[in-house]
Amino acid sequence: MSSSAPTLIPAPAPGTVVLLEPQAYVIEWDDRLFRDVGDFRSYLIDLGIDWSAFLDRHPAVVENAGLIAVEWDGGQFYDQASLTRRLRVLGVSYQRWAGNHPRAAAILSGEGVQTTQRTAARVREKRVAIMWGGIGFTSANGLRIHLVRSGTDWNAFLVGHPVAAQRLGLTSVAWNGRRFYTRTALSQWLAAHRSTLAKWESAHPGFAEELLA
Repeated sequence: MSSSAPTLIPAPAPGTVVLLEPQAYVIEWDDRLFRDVGDFRSYLIDLGIDWSAFLDRHPAVVENAGLIAVEWDGGQFYDQASLTRRLRVLGVSYQRWAGNHPRAAAILSGEGVQTTQRTAARVREKRVAIMWGGIGFTSANGLRIHLVRSGTDWNAFLVGHPVAAQRLGLTSVAWNGRRFYTRTALSQWLAAHRSTLAKWESAHPGFAEELLA
């Protein structure tokens, strides 16, 4: 391993890049903005989260988005999937239930998720740190969560997209011809070269502290 000192590459000086952009949104979650309640619902479902159960725990989302619930068997349901699971426990098919309750079924088919004619009070504007893949993120952590869940290595992404790292104001360390934005990536590289982060930090105090976790 080279014994040369690392190089700390600081975040850009304030004002050198445009860090914030305005974007209209309805819901903010995981440091990510959702312009449409339907997109937010799909996001949670992809994570394996029950939409109706989530809304029961977060009534402010219901109020903010103006969602409509269907009450049945002592519960409130905001989509077909949630009610179908409940009906299955009762031994009732959703198709039969929907035939007997057409108005409620219509609400669960999409009318409960309002995507048009929102009032101005329901659409807010947030300044976001970065746009990626058509999605606005309010922090580096929001983008990291999104990328890691899609199987993308966070440090490798930042190395491959220095403009994104710059827009987020992230500091990196150059060491042995490589660039590291996270302590985890640096630790893994050191381990592969028969060293540890603790030893490296002892020889180069203060550098790793500038990196992300």
